Amino acid sequence: FVELDREFQRCLQRLGGHAFLKTNWSAPLDVPWMTMGSLKVTSLRDIYLQLKSSDRVMFDFEHMYDYCEDGGSSEPSCPIVVLRKWVNLLPSMELRLFIRNGQLVGICQRDCSSYYPFMGSQFPSMVELAQSFFTASLPGTALPDNCKMDIYIDRNDQIWVVDVNCLGLPSSSLLFNWEELFAATSCLTKYVQSEGEKLQNALGTKRGPIDVHMAPDFSNFMDICKQQQEDSSSDEDSET
Repeated sequence: FVELDREFQRCLQRLGGHAFLKTNWSAPLDVPWMTMGSLKVTSLRDIYLQLKSSDRVMFDFEHMYDYCEDGGSSEPSCPIVVLRKWVNLLPSMELRLFIRNGQLVGICQRDCSSYYPFMGSQFPSMVELAQSFFTASLPGTALPDNCKMDIYIDRNDQIWVVDVNCLGLPSSSLLFNWEELFAATSCLTKYVQSEGEKLQNALGTKRGPIDVHMAPDFSNFMDICKQQQEDSSSDEDSET
């Protein structure tokens, strides 16, 4: 692994010492329990820790092509690990675009587990920016005819492409369902309009060891943790 270590180090240096790690499919969003809540990598230890700890990464390496209609006959000979420049983004300013047969058929708020009160007045202008970006900037590029694209709108209304991935499972359709997107003849738009419309965070049950979450006595395990917390608090109160 000496040469791999060196390449990772070179990439980190080129990116200013801070990076975001992903595979050519997805990111290890299920590892914050191992990384103190952050996905930022600054060292070889961070990189290998995220790769080893993420069920999402393991799925990409072992099962991603199970979704291919041809059974993955054209899959690459080895997985790809990507390091990207670290940037702090506001989740409220991310949109997901759904593209089918080269046409924009859906635009959705990316962070569907949150309700942003200002979105009602701001979402129409965000949609307009996204549609203008799609029409003016994407034709003639290497963008697949069928894909989903995550974009970010900064404070200057400039659009940045965050990610491009497959249209369909295992990607999330967010507030849509795949059937309506595949049947759409015009661009559909959706955003979270109230607290009651929020979606449960899809990673909520994956932010910890999978063997713990799948254990039959997981509830007992949580009861023990809560009891230990209460006992610890009681001890601190008695000392003061």
